[in-house]
Amino acid sequence: MSIACNTKPTTLAGMILERCLDDAAVVEQLQNELGVYETYRVLPFKRHDAADVTYLLKGETYPWG
Repeated sequence: MSIACNTKPTTLAGMILERCLDDAAVVEQLQNELGVYETYRVLPFKRHDAADVTYLLKGETYPWG
């Protein structure tokens, strides 16, 4: 696939990871499939004024710090 996309394999892998981690549904699905401990469960969210997704550990309450 990297050849078809004219990019290095590691660059392509990084792009795929970034896109998957920016998708809350993918993050949720992976955690459900892998049985993540609730204490370490990651909650992705995106602020309306931000380009990037922010991640919180379950139990954290202040994402803007």
